[in-house]
Amino acid sequence: DIKNILTLGVFDFLKRVLEYVTQNSQTIILSAFLTIESLGFLAFATTYTISIWIPFRNKLKKLFFPLFSKIQDDKERIKSNHLTTIEYTVLLFIPYVLFLFFFSDDILFLFSEGKWYESAIVFQFFSVLILIQCTEGTPDVIMKSFGKFDDLFYLQIIRCVLLIASMLYGVIYFEIEGLLYAMIIIQVI
Repeated sequence: DIKNILTLGVFDFLKRVLEYVTQNSQTIILSAFLTIESLGFLAFATTYTISIWIPFRNKLKKLFFPLFSKIQDDKERIKSNHLTTIEYTVLLFIPYVLFLFFFSDDILFLFSEGKWYESAIVFQFFSVLILIQCTEGTPDVIMKSFGKFDDLFYLQIIRCVLLIASMLYGVIYFEIEGLLYAMIIIQVI
């Protein structure tokens, strides 16, 4: 049992390292290929979009892992709880992301006197990204509850490679918008 626990722990740790690399790769790529101004737009938009969403998503994961682990033999109950979570998450965040998507340019112009106006496109892309993440729920928690830590790690490797490669391609050929499109496309995949 100790060997099994250590193996699961190693896979979980390695997956978390890959998640960290994946989540922070856009900043590294932007800083290498674009101007400091573009990096500022990304950081500013992240503060009011992704930084609000991620703590909420992480709390959901912590909340549902013990529940899904206890009911791992009842697939219908897991499915029902998962879909209910998605429903409430979307209902909670859809007004916020739609507001940001449609009115980010007006808000930025009004509150920053045009200084951050160019980051409106990043707000809009991040709004779409958050909406996509809301609709996917927490599949990694379900996989963990079934003890599939190794499969989750291998999926994270694939996701990390695809994301970094597509972001590099996007930023080199299409600048910041290419990076943002790559983030959304990989999130859908």
